[in-house]
Amino acid sequence: MPVLCRRLSLAAALLTALVLTGCATTTTGNSGPVATRPKIVVQPTVLILDASGSMTTADAPGPRIDAAKRAADGLLDALPDDSTLALMTYGTGTGSSDAEQAAGCQDVRTLTPLGPLHRASLKQQVDSLHPSGYTPISLAMRKAVEILPNDGSKQAVVLVSDGEDTCGVPPCDTAKTLKAQHPGLTISTVGFRSDSPANTQLGCIATATGGLFVPAGNANQLAARLLATQDIDTAKSSLSPTGYRDINIGSKISDVKRAHPDFPDVSASGHTVATWKDCNFGFTDGAVDSIAPSSGGRTIDGLVPGDPVSRATELYGKPLDHTDINNGSATLTYLADKDLGTAYQMAISNAAQVQDNWAGTIKSIVLCRCLPKQASGPQIVVLRPVDKQGNTTAGWLKNTTYSWADDATGHQIDCTYGEVSKHTVTPGVFECSPSAATADACWPTASGRYALCLVDPLSHQVVLYSANFDDTPSSAPSDPSPIELVLDDGSHCRARYGGAWSRQEQNPDLVGTYGCSTNPSSFVAVWGDIQRTAAGWSVEVGGSTGPLHTQEVVTAYFVGVA
Repeated sequence: MPVLCRRLSLAAALLTALVLTGCATTTTGNSGPVATRPKIVVQPTVLILDASGSMTTADAPGPRIDAAKRAADGLLDALPDDSTLALMTYGTGTGSSDAEQAAGCQDVRTLTPLGPLHRASLKQQVDSLHPSGYTPISLAMRKAVEILPNDGSKQAVVLVSDGEDTCGVPPCDTAKTLKAQHPGLTISTVGFRSDSPANTQLGCIATATGGLFVPAGNANQLAARLLATQDIDTAKSSLSPTGYRDINIGSKISDVKRAHPDFPDVSASGHTVATWKDCNFGFTDGAVDSIAPSSGGRTIDGLVPGDPVSRATELYGKPLDHTDINNGSATLTYLADKDLGTAYQMAISNAAQVQDNWAGTIKSIVLCRCLPKQASGPQIVVLRPVDKQGNTTAGWLKNTTYSWADDATGHQIDCTYGEVSKHTVTPGVFECSPSAATADACWPTASGRYALCLVDPLSHQVVLYSANFDDTPSSAPSDPSPIELVLDDGSHCRARYGGAWSRQEQNPDLVGTYGCSTNPSSFVAVWGDIQRTAAGWSVEVGGSTGPLHTQEVVTAYFVGVA
């Protein structure tokens, strides 16, 4: 792992994202420098929520619109009581067929006119959205500006979208025109699970108007980055996945000095560290490769020193790399931007690790070009909760209270057929019935009268069932399948074991193989087999209706005997 200097409540997380100049530092007693948390001052703002048909895509995990609703509710809770806000949407009045395009490209609605913040009624409007239609971004921006004061005062539009304008009017040109007509206007954009062309378009809108553009890859990031738009200066002065203010990872020293003539000189070769604006900028061969604020750092999502490391995991997924714990301290590496190869390296105090879960307190945050190089394919983890003697291993608990809904036999499961678990890499792990017990990975205890079964692979506990076994030895399958997958958006997908699942509406030949959600109202699954190539593993993910999307498998969990 590289050594440098050579993804709160939802509402609180949203509140920490936008006006600090420089790498601000506050000193508290003898505790050293800590990053400040800004106070939000809200300008008259129009919030535009995308409700086009693509917002039904279930990859947040769950439908994107559900994540957007939760984020908007969090923003409404976090805004000051004296805020002035309007709510608009597009895409709710038509479908997305070719015949409906003309009407769909005029389908922009003002749900709540500009006025004092009334949280309850605004939340009702947000929660009532049902996406279905087109994406008229240009028209939505024009209509939003029409309801803002026309007096030259500072005012804002915040747009959340998962894609490009689908109505043929270039939004960046529209944004430039609106900015020229209203100098006090900023338009900030949040690209939610948006692709590169959409990000380019949304970024251009923000740049043209002095606003903020941030992509968001999961529901927690969307929530945090939506609130970040309310404090643009602080957000731009925070560590984003790309850099700090206008100095990005990969920027050449010549470009940095052109924009900031007072920036120190840096050698064009070798490794150099330059201190400027209370930040340490690491350069390798004349290009920025790390940014370390002396304040300890804060990310655009509001993560600051003093926050629990669990918050970092909520935002960025599990750490991709870590150092060994030394005197209670460790350094964890979290994904910032995969395409740019950037990561957040966080120094952790009071560090503790149980399996792949971390606890501790963040001491400092550095952005760097230090994304660990991954071998082709996902990380392979073999869970070994039970040893050959039928005893649980260190770190695993025995749950004696679990039951299943269909049980009518005194919690006894049947392992008499000696069926080997399809998830095991060693002999000695059975697949038992009924499937309602989720008994697809079970280990016999020493007496042979009980089984320890892995219901939730990541819970670090096994369930004790009364069981029938015979003496048939169990051999390992030649090609075991994972019992659990972790995808590149941080979602966890448990192997399907029984149950009546509907077919995928748009892909009826595919069978659901992994369940990625436990809420029936936001059903998400992996459909079909895992695609294993030299470049990695991928799966098709989505609900039972709507399109599927491809996601990479980051981690694959198997089982075995210790």
